[in-house]
Amino acid sequence: MFRPDIFKIGVSKASRFKDRLREQGADVAAVMDYLPDGERARRKERELQRRYGIKGNVRSSQKQHVDKELDWEAWQALKAKSNASDEVRLRYFDEHPWMRPLQVEDALIGRVFGIKGRLLILEEDACLYGFDLNKALGAEVFPINGSKRQTSLKSF
Repeated sequence: MFRPDIFKIGVSKASRFKDRLREQGADVAAVMDYLPDGERARRKERELQRRYGIKGNVRSSQKQHVDKELDWEAWQALKAKSNASDEVRLRYFDEHPWMRPLQVEDALIGRVFGIKGRLLILEEDACLYGFDLNKALGAEVFPINGSKRQTSLKSF
């Protein structure tokens, strides 16, 4: 589940379960079933998605509600009707974000506040900025003489 009340059902190997949750930026999760192979797991995934009306994917922009509280009532209701087990709660920040990060495309300035999934959150002048780390793939980073601050993905 992602804040505040976005549910997602997915498949993962048991050994990668917690890593997969962190990679995606989930806030809380539980196991719906353990199955012996990937084909059965994907069939069960589709069945559960239909049964509970839950998506199989969540857009990056939907995962950026880091300032919202989780809807624990909705979470508990789904757990109760689905018999989910092995709950995992994930924590990404030392302090609670006080605002939804403003989106930035190419400028990375500020103190690293935290990383949640592929969302990098920076703090500068009492404001939070969010950057999708997937947008940095393939970017070149170069030092600027005399500067230790990154000013864009094209220079550092």
